[in-house]
Amino acid sequence: MREEFKLNFFELNLIYILCGFSFMTTIYSNPSASIIYRAIGILIPFICLLKTKFKITIPNDLRFKTYIILLCLYSIAVLYTLFWGKYQTFNAPSKNLTLLFLIGITWFPIMGYISNIKYINYNKVVIYIFFILLFVIGKGYIGISNQVASTSGRFMLNASQSTLTFGDKGMMLMIASFALLIAPPLPFLKSFFKFIFLGGVILGIMGAMKGGSRGPFLSGFISLIFMSICAPKNMKRILTIFILGLIGAGTAVLNAIHSFAPALFDRIMQSILTGDSSGRDSIFSDAFHSINFIIGGSPIILEKDMFFGYHNVYITLSMGIGIIPAIIFIILIVSLIISFYRKVKNKTLSSAGEFFVYGFFIFYIFRGLTGVNMLSTNEFNMSILMSCYICSIQYLNFRNHINKKIA
Repeated sequence: MREEFKLNFFELNLIYILCGFSFMTTIYSNPSASIIYRAIGILIPFICLLKTKFKITIPNDLRFKTYIILLCLYSIAVLYTLFWGKYQTFNAPSKNLTLLFLIGITWFPIMGYISNIKYINYNKVVIYIFFILLFVIGKGYIGISNQVASTSGRFMLNASQSTLTFGDKGMMLMIASFALLIAPPLPFLKSFFKFIFLGGVILGIMGAMKGGSRGPFLSGFISLIFMSICAPKNMKRILTIFILGLIGAGTAVLNAIHSFAPALFDRIMQSILTGDSSGRDSIFSDAFHSINFIIGGSPIILEKDMFFGYHNVYITLSMGIGIIPAIIFIILIVSLIISFYRKVKNKTLSSAGEFFVYGFFIFYIFRGLTGVNMLSTNEFNMSILMSCYICSIQYLNFRNHINKKIA
């Protein structure tokens, strides 16, 4: 039993990438928590690299290698823009902070992940993510009574985390919980823990609703629909009855949502009725009018003395390195969707860890439409890299080899 819960540094690195900052700021909600997080975030992948003697073997998968190349090109474009291009004369702490994010928050952890990718047990990873986020979202939700809501009525996860993070981590908890419901990795998780996993699904959705962010909530809902396709028949029946019941209740359900999460309800209705996008439409429009087909434009924009992407990862990539690489990226995404479809159809998507990666990937490809920053949102990068590996021949062969040894 102990072996099934014992983590190696490669698994710890992945868990830390996906929910480390939220965990750190939950147990120690102080501005210095960010410094501690970054220090640990560099230390863990450094240990991973030490264990492999700094040998990084990229999986022999075209899609994996393609995304690494695209991310390299985008990173180079950002560095050039900051220090030799458009913003070279701009002196601000955020310039160095962007460099720190690029190296310490994005690339170093990714190198730690790649360094020995085959030693990661995704079943163990998803169990730890579930319990960590159950604590994080649970504490965040309980702490709502002590929070002062923003002017829009939205709540933050904690003093160091935004309303968007409440939505993102809430939906990540929902995805992890649902993956464990579909395929519990250990026998004792099939009985009593089913109710805890169901509670995780509900708590994750409630947290995202209180955060009031449209992008995470709607992306999570889409992910839940895609994951439901993989559910056992009896669970599908329950979900179908539940959804039909919600539709049948109609106005009563809408009133309940409005009462529980008025900020989210009002913002979604504003988007539907008036097309409100919180200013993103003007950012998208500016990008479309200034983009160069071959080399793109500026890979980052300056907002309130801070550098960001364009609140849309596909536009950000187009502006950063050009339309053609962005099209290649979209082809890569479509290819992964097809691979996951085949896995679902052939029932070769079988473990909780694989279901989690599948749901996480679906969540972030839609989440990327509304506000993901490739510099700081390493969860997006990991959703692509994990999916590329899970769908690779190399992973399939390795999994089959492990299954034969167990048999």
